[in-house]
Amino acid sequence: MPVAVGFAGALVLWAVMFNIDRCAFWPMMTAATALLGAWALVNEPTLRLPPRKLPRAVLTGASSALALYIIFLLGGLAVRRFPGLEKGVESVYSLREGAPTGWIGLSLLFPIAPGEELFWRGLVQGRLDRILGGYSAVAAAAVLYAAVHIVTLNPILVIAALVSGLFWGCLLYTSDAA
Repeated sequence: MPVAVGFAGALVLWAVMFNIDRCAFWPMMTAATALLGAWALVNEPTLRLPPRKLPRAVLTGASSALALYIIFLLGGLAVRRFPGLEKGVESVYSLREGAPTGWIGLSLLFPIAPGEELFWRGLVQGRLDRILGGYSAVAAAAVLYAAVHIVTLNPILVIAALVSGLFWGCLLYTSDAA
């Protein structure tokens, strides 16, 4: 039930952020992901990371974020070569307008990245892992993460969500960060 309630909440929040009030995108994304992260912590006590693993988890998260950034940078360059698809990339980058770069950077570090990871990989993928196991849970969680992005009406963002969901979902099974 916590996954279904959280997923429904994420759908509503993403629809509002991306379609109704893009002017307040960063404050809303900050609040939305903090809320989802808190929801995950309340509903999945196993997410409380032992302090001895925290430095390694932070290093793994930062290095994987850099790797994914490079993948998306290259993907963005490739997509721009196809007429019509570049509009989706530009729509994502237009979200930077109206917010100071420092605010965006700090918001991404906390609470956006941890909030999304706690919710999507911790709560959603964690619960699916108990039902489906391993990489089936990774795939199902990534599809749900991509599905929330359908409300953005941006196919490039949906694909990016699927790729990042698979990337970080698999990371849980290939490192000691989990």
